Amino acid sequence: MMHSASTSEAAAQPWKKRQKSSEGQDIISRLSDCIIAHILSFLPTNYAVRTSALSQRWRYMWTFVTKLCFSDNLLHFSVPFEEAKNRYIDFVCRVLLLNSATIQKFSLDISENLDPYHINLWISAISNKRVKNISVSVRSWINFNLSAYPLFKCQSLEELVLEMMCQCNIEVPTFVSLSSLTVLDLYGITLTLNLPVLRKYKTTYCIWFGVKSVTIEAPLLEVVSLNCNLLSPPKPDDYESRAEIKFCASHLTRFSYEGIIPSDNIVLDADITSTSIGLSISFNGSCFIYCFNFTLYDCCRRNTLHII
Repeated sequence: MMHSASTSEAAAQPWKKRQKSSEGQDIISRLSDCIIAHILSFLPTNYAVRTSALSQRWRYMWTFVTKLCFSDNLLHFSVPFEEAKNRYIDFVCRVLLLNSATIQKFSLDISENLDPYHINLWISAISNKRVKNISVSVRSWINFNLSAYPLFKCQSLEELVLEMMCQCNIEVPTFVSLSSLTVLDLYGITLTLNLPVLRKYKTTYCIWFGVKSVTIEAPLLEVVSLNCNLLSPPKPDDYESRAEIKFCASHLTRFSYEGIIPSDNIVLDADITSTSIGLSISFNGSCFIYCFNFTLYDCCRRNTLHII
């Protein structure tokens, strides 16, 4: 028994030596750069940046993180608000400038009244980093035009979430090609489509979910056909679309609408002083009064309209 106990103690000696020799050592710092950057990507971005103060080894590790999450809820109000806001803006700008990684995810949460210029600047910067996932949430009283051109040219983009609880207008380029996009989630968005040579606009079984209003600027547009019926029985969410669709068309000659559920508000902004518009409207009983709001601007002469 004594011999067996001595053998066990002898076998344990090397392990004890290794344990003792590893005490006080920085094991994490001995990991490769890519592994450390991957670990830092799970931290809020402001905490990941703070690790640069740990040692010389960690000074630039945060510049390789692949997930950037910013929220102005982290503003420190121990200083005057304007100073805290300027510090936050400077922080986001420096992180986007110095980060050299291919970004997997970019998240921006805004609840304060930041300058729209900086929001557009950040979105433009991140779009040039082959980003795959962009999520922007604005919950403030700011009104701004979102510069969507960098977004709609980002071929690496797989998921785009825009949640705008403010007055936000997006001007969509004439040509959009997002070959990698698999998820598009819009909330409270006003879209402006500039289609200078469009002559016919036709939609069938299309509902604008999550979009506040759509403006179609088409000076040569002649025919508009909207079929808002659904292929399957309507669900409760279908009654909550109610987007406003505005047509800015000076050459409109024919407008047709068909729908049986509460649908979008249609606004025609058309100078039709020298022509007439043929209206073909199909609805189900008194539902027309409730679900279809057809508005003509003052520039239109009502006596030139006739129902077909």
